Amino acid sequence: MINTFRYQHKITIEDKEVIVDLPNQHNLRTQGAIINDIITHPNTSQVKFKENNLTIPSKNIRALIDTGAGISCITPEVANELDLTPIFTDK
Repeated sequence: MINTFRYQHKITIEDKEVIVDLPNQHNLRTQGAIINDIITHPNTSQVKFKENNLTIPSKNIRALIDTGAGISCITPEVANELDLTPIFTDK
């Protein structure tokens, strides 16, 4: 297996350290800035889960970083799986 990731960055999510893989230069040019990421509920919603001793749902995804984008989006399937409520939709 060829390692397609060359750089790593450590972040903290819910008091857990997570390593985010960043693409190498070849993949960045050919595929775009695609990273492995985690989708979950916003911090304001997580309080409800914690108060009820429930696990906060999350999903590992592959994401495209678009530095010129004005909004972020996910597929309806991911939103439904995590029971996320849209704040804006456009068809």
